[in-house]
Amino acid sequence: MVFDANAYRATVNDCRRRGDMNALEGYLTQEIARLRESGTICAGVACTCGKDADALAEEDAAWQHNREQGLVAALSDLADLYRSSGAWYKCLETYEELRQCLVDAGLENTPAYASALVNAGYACLDATDPERAARLVGEALNALGDPDPEVPTAVLRARAHDALAVSWAMRGFADQAEQASDAAAEAVSVCCATGEDFIGALSNHIATLAQIGRVDEAVSAVRGALESGEQALAAQDRYTLMNLHAMVLYRAKRFADAGDAMAELIDLARASNDLTARLPSIARNAATMYNRAGDAERAQSFTALADQLES
Repeated sequence: MVFDANAYRATVNDCRRRGDMNALEGYLTQEIARLRESGTICAGVACTCGKDADALAEEDAAWQHNREQGLVAALSDLADLYRSSGAWYKCLETYEELRQCLVDAGLENTPAYASALVNAGYACLDATDPERAARLVGEALNALGDPDPEVPTAVLRARAHDALAVSWAMRGFADQAEQASDAAAEAVSVCCATGEDFIGALSNHIATLAQIGRVDEAVSAVRGALESGEQALAAQDRYTLMNLHAMVLYRAKRFADAGDAMAELIDLARASNDLTARLPSIARNAATMYNRAGDAERAQSFTALADQLES
């Protein structure tokens, strides 16, 4: 096969671990060029290997499928890299290449195609282009069509509606933003029922609520998730929600409450010996929150804790 998924992922992860984004960009662009240049593995009846036409066609189809998988993976990772570095022109250009790749692979109007459009929509929101974001996300929802119980798309639909909510809010349309946000909430509830990535969808939705000004609802949603899932939540999911709780409170300028929420997260993680690599930065975040609240004593305490955890 032309694309070795394990070797590819190992190289990408190594570049990310080293923080060498230039090397990652170079590897991804080279991999994309290599895969694009890889054509059919045999020229049909001109082949001298002795295989019949049907066998050759089957092998070539598998080859092309593997090549297309590699292109989708590399283009997706390259778009993510450009998005994280704020290179918006390159990012959106790469998403357009990814879209065309999916069309060429016969995957138009599939969840994979819709997901690429939604991701591009979020990149447009980051680039403060809400109109283009709305167009892309609307196209994604059209591609998905009506929900199909056999195809798990609730997480994708939730992300799409949340993106629409933000795009409406950025343009000053509060009512439309609320309607889109409500549609996202419905999709999140479906995630809970079907076992899809509920925490991921919920976290994105809560962040959206805070971003569009529905802060009280965001606080209520995250508290409800923490309380209702007290026994069932995995540790990492609980930490994710607790961190999100603190950030939502911070966005609401409830700085002391945000610091308390972060302190609770630190206590739980230390008691379980979790998040050891992240605890210093979490403690510094708590210190920042208490500083904003005017509580210099607690801010100093968490700064000292961060220093201690780093030593």
